[in-house]
Amino acid sequence: MYKVLFLFLLFIGTTVFSQETILLKGNVLNDTIEKASLNVVNLNLRKGAITNEAGVFEIPVRLHDTIHISAVQYESREFIVTQKIYNEKEVSLYLVPKINELDEIQLSNRLLSGNLEEDASSSSLKKQLALVKDMSDKGLLQDIKVPTKEARRLHTATTGINGKGGIGITGFIVPLPLIINGISGKTKRLKKHIAVVAYQEQIEGALNRFPDSILIAYLKIPEEQLEDFVFYALKDEKKLKTINVDNPILFLDYLYEKSIKYHALREKEVFVKNKNK
Repeated sequence: MYKVLFLFLLFIGTTVFSQETILLKGNVLNDTIEKASLNVVNLNLRKGAITNEAGVFEIPVRLHDTIHISAVQYESREFIVTQKIYNEKEVSLYLVPKINELDEIQLSNRLLSGNLEEDASSSSLKKQLALVKDMSDKGLLQDIKVPTKEARRLHTATTGINGKGGIGITGFIVPLPLIINGISGKTKRLKKHIAVVAYQEQIEGALNRFPDSILIAYLKIPEEQLEDFVFYALKDEKKLKTINVDNPILFLDYLYEKSIKYHALREKEVFVKNKNK
């Protein structure tokens, strides 16, 4: 008797469960970011599925179950199986793409001391420079290196157009333009011109390592005076050539020294201007 009742209840329970659970077909509609292999989980039934390359998935659900969708490239999303979704056995949805933000650089109000050893040991400055270097290493701050116009001119002057054109000396081919331009001094002038351009690019590259926000915070240069200050600081080519501008700490220390003189000069100009009024 009890065995028959147990089997009957088991049969009824199985029938009811099979009636409640359906196979829901879902479709992620995003088309700008990869939507394959997204994780889809029924939190109530603890059943899972993944999307195919088209963003389609199938998962068993019941009415009012909670479905969770997650992926590295999207914000996680949950939805509840409503009566409408349950009846239609289909659902289409959009996911919000994640926006990868760079770590914010925290700036200190403390100015550089002007002491190389003290500034070099500054943990906050090291952290900021390390972040800039990391961005540079990942190619975020770099462009493709294209030969300058001066470099192309020197290449033509020493090798000829497309590397052709030369005379044979003891079996070796010497480009004819190299001999002519070597005698005329054109090659020497081009090399000097290239050295000047390379130096200017080196200074520009060193300066571009520091966002305007760092110059404004550390050097106390107003934003509207940044271009004027940079022009003033880079005029001292003699002093610049005595330091390693590729060393961020040394170059920033140089800018700090120049900022002190720049502030003094600006104050003097304001004083004279007010005096003449």
